[in-house]
Amino acid sequence: MAICQATLQHAATATTTEKMTSPPIRGKRGKSFLNEEDVTLCISWMTITQDPVIGIGQSMSKLWDRVMTKFLETDVGVDPPRTLCYVQNRWDRIRDYCTKWCGILAQIANRPQSGANITEERVQAMNI
Repeated sequence: MAICQATLQHAATATTTEKMTSPPIRGKRGKSFLNEEDVTLCISWMTITQDPVIGIGQSMSKLWDRVMTKFLETDVGVDPPRTLCYVQNRWDRIRDYCTKWCGILAQIANRPQSGANITEERVQAMNI
């Protein structure tokens, strides 16, 4: 999982005595993401990364600022709103699942069965 920028800043500013004497701070786990939030996050990511005007010529922090702004524009009813750290971690998870799914689809495409259409291939992929 990606480490949040806030965590890195805190670690960088903490003194060595604080690091040695204080136990690691662990927050309580937040509420699970709703399906609507996952869809909103995916749409936000695609909208920002496929912007033909800015495209890939932006820094990572600016990219995430824009994704987060787009994500928060769509209120899915979660209170309190998600933080950047939660959203980045969730995106890492979604990206991992998407990568795995694309790999499964590629495996099936590389070994086509006679007479199978795309729907049958998708069903076969779901069974893997």
